[in-house]
Amino acid sequence: LIIDPATDLVLEANAASETLLGYPTQQLVGTSFTKLLNSDSAQAADALMLHSAQMLAFSTLPIRRSDGAHAIVDLTLTTIPWMQDHVTLATLRDASDRLDLEAERIRTEVLQAEMNKERELVNLKSRFVSTVSHEFRTPLSVILSSSDILTRYGEKMTHERHQEHIDRIRGHAMLMTEMLNDVLTLNKMQSGAWQLQPGPVDVIRLCESVLEQVRISRGEHHVLQFSYQGDFADIVIDDKVIQHVLLNLLTNAVKYSPSGSSVDLRLRREGETLLFEIQDRGIGIPEEDQARMFEPFYRAVNAADIEGTGLGLAIVKEKVLLHGGEISFVSRVGEGTTFRVRIPCHHQLNDAN
Repeated sequence: LIIDPATDLVLEANAASETLLGYPTQQLVGTSFTKLLNSDSAQAADALMLHSAQMLAFSTLPIRRSDGAHAIVDLTLTTIPWMQDHVTLATLRDASDRLDLEAERIRTEVLQAEMNKERELVNLKSRFVSTVSHEFRTPLSVILSSSDILTRYGEKMTHERHQEHIDRIRGHAMLMTEMLNDVLTLNKMQSGAWQLQPGPVDVIRLCESVLEQVRISRGEHHVLQFSYQGDFADIVIDDKVIQHVLLNLLTNAVKYSPSGSSVDLRLRREGETLLFEIQDRGIGIPEEDQARMFEPFYRAVNAADIEGTGLGLAIVKEKVLLHGGEISFVSRVGEGTTFRVRIPCHHQLNDAN
């Protein structure tokens, strides 16, 4: 359609206009363009207003044909020279096929996303069953073996030998309990049922305490070092949450590092943010595994022979996020890994609720 932008009247129309709109070309000429569309006049008028300001106007809008049927069209308005003046060229294209294809594309993407989500859920369940069955099999075997030995030969054993089997049963039962607690903790956090309990904390003493726990439990063959920089006099955080985060990351650093290597815990204050860095010189995380390390029950391929459930980092991330922080890492196979945890220095109680 050729339109006079000053009067909004159609000056010329081609055969395609008659086909699309349902009006004879003779009837189209001299008709108001916005009224011709039988559409939202305000929407068409807005397009014309944009065009009158020498701006290319494009819009997708519904129209009603002469027979009352509805259609969706793509409308483009451009300026073209006409005799001694300039007029508006209005190009209308039936958008039904395009929109149908777009709707189909969206439906396909939604279906694909649902399939991916379902596939990931299946994989998660599979990893859960595989991990639990594997990690429970060993302690259960030890418990059954020691209890059977006690039943058969307990009366003939020395007190020390008897106590050794009791300790083995207790230790592996505690290990199973810890694994179950990890599963319940992760579920509780992901369901939003976990709440922070922030308060004033001596964060330097907290770090030293965690480092000592790791040194006593499994770090006697590693060099554990702690350094800090900044003012930490007014820190308000949930000490139990941060203690668990640091304990898990430091324990992993020791577990995946060779004997005699060093593990560093660095603390720094950056404005209103606390930065914790845990660096080891261990086996590192393969690049192909790095994107999935915070997924529940996921473990790197080079950690298959080292004890673990793949839940620790998933819980750590949930706790860091709950605290309004973020966690990241850099790693190279054979060179080690550095985890970085950033959390706000002041976490008010109402933020946790």
